Amino acid sequence: MQTSSRLPLALLVIGLLLGICGLVWKLTSAAEPPIEGPNVAVTRVEVPPEPDLVETQLMPSSSEAVAKATNLVVLVLSEDGRHLPEAEVSLTNSDGELFSSMGGADLRNCLSGDWTLVIRRKGVINYRKEIHVAKSTTERVVVHMARVIRITGTASNIFGEPPGTFPIWFLAEGETHPTQKQGNRRLIGSVINSDGGFQVDVPKSGSYHVSVGPIDEVVMATEEAVKLRPGGFSELTIVIGGGTDLDVILDPVPLRVSQGGIQLNAALMVRSSDLNEDRQKRKRPGFVKRSPVAPGEKYARDRGRRAKAGQNPGAEGKTESIKPENLLGPDKARPDGVGRNRRDEPGPDSTKSEAPQWQEFRRATISPEGRCNFGILPTGLDMRLAITRPRDRYESTETFRLQPNTRTALIVQIPGVRAEHIVKAQPIAELPMLVDVLPPTEDDLKPGFTWK
Repeated sequence: MQTSSRLPLALLVIGLLLGICGLVWKLTSAAEPPIEGPNVAVTRVEVPPEPDLVETQLMPSSSEAVAKATNLVVLVLSEDGRHLPEAEVSLTNSDGELFSSMGGADLRNCLSGDWTLVIRRKGVINYRKEIHVAKSTTERVVVHMARVIRITGTASNIFGEPPGTFPIWFLAEGETHPTQKQGNRRLIGSVINSDGGFQVDVPKSGSYHVSVGPIDEVVMATEEAVKLRPGGFSELTIVIGGGTDLDVILDPVPLRVSQGGIQLNAALMVRSSDLNEDRQKRKRPGFVKRSPVAPGEKYARDRGRRAKAGQNPGAEGKTESIKPENLLGPDKARPDGVGRNRRDEPGPDSTKSEAPQWQEFRRATISPEGRCNFGILPTGLDMRLAITRPRDRYESTETFRLQPNTRTALIVQIPGVRAEHIVKAQPIAELPMLVDVLPPTEDDLKPGFTWK
């Protein structure tokens, strides 16, 4: 019994010893050197380096062909010799072929003959030149571009305020202020912006007159021409006469306005006839166009009857006049005052008033300090002032007119309490106002042109 139980244990111990012995043999056999093979002779082969593919190698015959080619090279430089890569170069040959590049041109194996060179660049004068390229030669052209004459400046009225947007023209010898829109003929000019600044690029040196004003209207112009050249005059200050200055002052300023509790608005009113005088007239209703007739003929007035009778309405023939029915004659004339009123005379029942109608022209907001600015205003118009606040509107019956080169101050007193008989939102006819006109002083600017 004991012998049978010890037998498996002995077998397990023997298997474990055999495994350990095999592992030790495998580890010891891996450390042995590899088995040497047969000795074979090795031959060393040297490979020549590949040729440089970047470098172009020409045979004597190819060099002669390049020397006989027709080439055209153009280089664009500034006045001080700097390269201008932003210059656009255009070349056109006699066959009409166009070649364009930036900063210059390098045409190889081009056609011989006459070429037209045009160079454009913002800020420099456009350059144009005719070039003749002989056959089997290389023509090299170096162009030094001249700068434009850039004039910057400001414009104001005698009070130092912007005068408004006006065109400004630089007229060369033989040129006059434009009287109509320009076609192919372009004048040198710019526009004075709302802040009074402007910039003009004069393409070439010469004598120029300066004229300010829209087409067919000269507001101001120089009496003598000025010589312009690169490195010369570059700044121009213009003081335009005829401006005006309007100052609206609330005295005293309502407490709620100064504290920001309520906001007041001011409006300038002019007559409707003055406001619409310069506006474009409305178009009248269109009429049905008649078909054209031969010279000496009249339009047929009985086309309706001819059409009913089966005739051609447009055929030639004697026309018959059609008398309207119920036409009043001398014996059926109506008494005066009956019927429709004439357009130029108001009827007895007409409610049309002969008093001029006033319309708002300009609106501005009154600041907490009791001031407002209406901007640039015209002169020579009758005006009235209106001030509005929540649920109230105050209008003045006093008329004032702005004069050129003068300062006008409107001192306004707003009623603090609404009258009892005034209905809410009903305009108050009378607005207390004092008009103070101040003539020009020595501190005001003098109209003219100043160069620097």
